[in-house]
Amino acid sequence: MPDLLLRYYGQLLCLLFLSLPMYAQHTASFNLNADNGLLSNHIYGLTTDHLGYLWIATDRGVLKYNGYDCISFTTADGLPSDDVWGLLEDKKGRMWLSTIADHVGYIHENKYKNAISDKISGTFYPIMMSPIDSGIYFSSTHLNGLTSAIICMERNDTIFPFELSDEKFHYKFKTNDIGASIHSGTKKYVFYKRNGFRLDNLHLAIDAPEKVAMTLLPKLTWEIIQKYISGVSTGYITINIDGNFLCYIPYFSKSLLRLNPETSIIDTINLKPLGFNEEIEYISIGKDSSCEIIHIYSSKKILSLGIKDAKIVKHSTISIAEATSGKGENIKVTCNTNQSIWDICIGTNDHGTFITRDCIPSKLSIPEFLKLYRPLGTANGYKYWYSNATKTLLLLQNNKAVKEFHINTNVENVISYNNDTVIISGQHVYYLNTKTMILSNALMTDYGTNIRKIIRGTAKNYFIIARTGAYFVADDDDKSKRSGFNHIGTEWYEGAGYYSCENAIVAFTRKKISLFNATNGTPDTNSIFYHRIFNRIKGVSLDNRYCHMYIQTNDTLYRYNSATKTINTIDININFANCNIQIVNDQLILYGDIGVYFYLILPDGSLTKPITYNNFKKLRYRSIDKLYILDSSLLIHTDKGQLSLQIPDRDLFFKNASNYTDRKILLAKVGTHTRHISHKDTLELSQKNKFISMDVINPYGNGKLAVYYLTRKNGNWEKSTSSEVILPESFKPDRYNKIWVYFKDDGWKSDVIELTVYITPLWWQTRKAQRLFWIGGILLGIAIVSLAIFVTRRIVTKANEKRNLQRELELKAIYAQINPHFIFNTLTSALLLVSKNRMDEAYVHISKFSKLLRSYLKSSRNKFITLAEEIENLKNYTELQQTRFKERFRCDITVDDSLDTESEKIPSLLIQPFVENAINHGILYSENQGYLTISFKKIAHGVACTVSDNGIGRKKSLEAKNNQENILGSYGNMMIKDLVEIFNKYEDMTISINYEDHEPSGTGTTVKILIIKQ
Repeated sequence: MPDLLLRYYGQLLCLLFLSLPMYAQHTASFNLNADNGLLSNHIYGLTTDHLGYLWIATDRGVLKYNGYDCISFTTADGLPSDDVWGLLEDKKGRMWLSTIADHVGYIHENKYKNAISDKISGTFYPIMMSPIDSGIYFSSTHLNGLTSAIICMERNDTIFPFELSDEKFHYKFKTNDIGASIHSGTKKYVFYKRNGFRLDNLHLAIDAPEKVAMTLLPKLTWEIIQKYISGVSTGYITINIDGNFLCYIPYFSKSLLRLNPETSIIDTINLKPLGFNEEIEYISIGKDSSCEIIHIYSSKKILSLGIKDAKIVKHSTISIAEATSGKGENIKVTCNTNQSIWDICIGTNDHGTFITRDCIPSKLSIPEFLKLYRPLGTANGYKYWYSNATKTLLLLQNNKAVKEFHINTNVENVISYNNDTVIISGQHVYYLNTKTMILSNALMTDYGTNIRKIIRGTAKNYFIIARTGAYFVADDDDKSKRSGFNHIGTEWYEGAGYYSCENAIVAFTRKKISLFNATNGTPDTNSIFYHRIFNRIKGVSLDNRYCHMYIQTNDTLYRYNSATKTINTIDININFANCNIQIVNDQLILYGDIGVYFYLILPDGSLTKPITYNNFKKLRYRSIDKLYILDSSLLIHTDKGQLSLQIPDRDLFFKNASNYTDRKILLAKVGTHTRHISHKDTLELSQKNKFISMDVINPYGNGKLAVYYLTRKNGNWEKSTSSEVILPESFKPDRYNKIWVYFKDDGWKSDVIELTVYITPLWWQTRKAQRLFWIGGILLGIAIVSLAIFVTRRIVTKANEKRNLQRELELKAIYAQINPHFIFNTLTSALLLVSKNRMDEAYVHISKFSKLLRSYLKSSRNKFITLAEEIENLKNYTELQQTRFKERFRCDITVDDSLDTESEKIPSLLIQPFVENAINHGILYSENQGYLTISFKKIAHGVACTVSDNGIGRKKSLEAKNNQENILGSYGNMMIKDLVEIFNKYEDMTISINYEDHEPSGTGTTVKILIIKQ
């Protein structure tokens, strides 16, 4: 039995080593046919438009393909015929159709439109369509019953036919029009423009013109062509799209002639050393980012040449059989297109279209017996394989089968326990002594089939991770004894691993990650993961070299840094819902139905660009069951058998940078215009468009394309059901609004793209117009307010004038009352002196009176007087009264030093009535010598005046017998009250009066007058 196993294992190793050259990319072909989107399997032509869409012409209509879905155009969509054999895109982005009909038309923005015929009746048979700056022109036979060629030119959706000799045909050409070639019957007519408007219609007879495809561009003059073709047998001619060179392959020749029209130098490229010995069917020219690409086709092979500076810099050959999934022997190739995004696309006459690209290598063949086994890993110098079918554990060492064990329970993994023993986990846990080859049961509880993994801890400890929980085992040399067996976690665990950076066992469920101390099994409650909940964890991989942890959820890849205790997201353009992760050495591997992606982990935890093995259109397999590590290779179990991949060397990530090319074109359709988009582009919409149609051209798309968008920051992502982004009502015209979009299919997820949306305003919605409206409104408002202010001021001014006049009249009325009152009292005193024949005294009295009267008359004409004038008036008045009453009282006037008597103003005639009352109603009734004090002090915002006497007081004064005096005193008080009220009402000041009777009663009165300016 060991010899048999050795033989099988030797065969396996040989196959593994022999398969190493197969690790380079291999070609796979996706067959787009009538079963998965095409209208017909009969393909006439293939082309790509300026946006990147693949167009397919069939005998049942035209299709437009983006890598996910086909849009079809038939007679139901307006086409004149479903039998379309040719396609041409002009410089306006219109896709013209070659079909037999009474008109010629094109498809633009997914709608078909007829080009109007100008005075033509009959049937168009358009051939050799060529673009010009303003439209297209072509040759048509059978027009108006003619069998010879007629040149038809299109301008502004109108077709004009011309005979070759028609001078109008020459006139219709513009300076920027380019030449082209057409043919009729057995003749080949070459048309090109030179010297402005002059057109030469020369012709060249070539045998078998049906095999000639010639297109001439401006840089190629007729003289160069004649020199080039002279002496060379008829062959295949083509010119690249930029007019930089012309390629010619003579019939039955194995060489390619290449003409540079700038130098007229012909380079000869021998095809035989390149392994191309086939009969040439046709050639085509393309271009990539680094060089010109020439494709040479035979019935069995396609040779691709990369030419730069007249030298071949790269070449590759693919068989038609390989490019058509092994059906090449029975397929007639009818057309081909080659663009950098679509690789090689082949149209056939009965098998539809084949789209090829590099993909995962072919599956690995191994002996039938070994197909039953799967590798478990390496421990204690042995390789371990297990067969679920036969319940057999196989040990291999030094390419020899050493031992096999029958274990009834499924085995999941094997780890080294010590130098002599390994631990085998399955439905049970087993110990295997690798020296004695004795297998023993660990005598643990039967956990059913829920054990996920067994992990070595520290010393003799290990952990059992099961869906029913986590178990910590402190073992002993005697396997029948255990010093500890603890159930340390009760979660439903999906997987686990040892994280040496934190000496922890990491176990995860679908929503949570738990860390256990690898020495004693206690949970780490201080971990950043202890309370964190994730959205559907799919896998956790541990990088013990650089101390990072990678966590994969349904939609995100996270990286945990053990040093900084932080968690960050990693942006990778992969749909994580359909793949899994695993770390091997210092590489992160993502694998699933999309293929296998290798990323090199850098010390900071970031990832390089991937080295990829793409599962193109899921052609190699539909799902991966499990991935196993075999030395420097991966063994992948799929639903279609086993595949083997070599783990890339570290240097490959830096030498090649990456073999991964993101061949995807993002598009947005606004109104009737479709354009490419990229991050931070601006889209301009009319107000009629409330949505933006999104699309992606991805030849290698898997499943259905989904569009997710966000119309406000920190909002919720919305999934579009029709690839349309619905704009919210909050997006106003003439405003720049932000939206965010990303795309996703079964295997790919794009970056988030930020777009600025500008909604074109109507003239009255523009910011300029709105500014003018605002300025006009503001000016109108200012005018209205100004008018209102002017009118109001006029009204207020008149009211103020009226009020001032009223105030003046009231003051004059009061002053007119004060002055007679004062005059009356003074004259009474003078008459009293005269009656007593005291003529000298009467004379002095009347003299002082006249002086004081002049001063009062002057003061009464003004509302305010200075404090100095008021003090002077009071001195004159008191002196007059002292003369009148024979020095019955003494008067003192004091002024605070802080008062500027020359500038400080007070109301006219305000203080005098209080002094008069003090003399006439207080002092004169007293039997004692009278004493009157008048003081002025500075207060905040005004002046305080105090008038104090030692008379009989207010109470006894009211009781005086002389009723006339009382009436006059009351009359004077009323005038003072009226005067104060007028000033308080009409002036910006407040006058307050406070009376204080001296104690004991009848010993005098003090009046405080406060004049406060506002």
